[in-house]
Amino acid sequence: MGGRVSFIANAHHPLAAAIDFYGSITPAALDLADKQLGPLLLFWAGLDEYIRPEGTRKAADALNEAKKDFTEVTFSHADHGSSAIGDGRLQRERCTSGVVAFPESS
Repeated sequence: MGGRVSFIANAHHPLAAAIDFYGSITPAALDLADKQLGPLLLFWAGLDEYIRPEGTRKAADALNEAKKDFTEVTFSHADHGSSAIGDGRLQRERCTSGVVAFPESS
């Protein structure tokens, strides 16, 4: 699910968790930070020209202020929606090697 869509859905539906891949969380969507129902896993790309660090920081600040549970992962040498890192290709296994799964609800 797209980043902004998962953020909005998580504010309106009792999801176990939401994952935001390179999502542009607009100022209007930031107003939903305090309404997030499940924990969030946010993926950002360090070379993303569309979603700049200022935007990702605003999202994190809003979630922190709302005391919501979230984790951010930034692929420092990746572009928006890309698996390219440097001059090589980043394999899916490397993308997710440091990601901790959300615990299953009982």
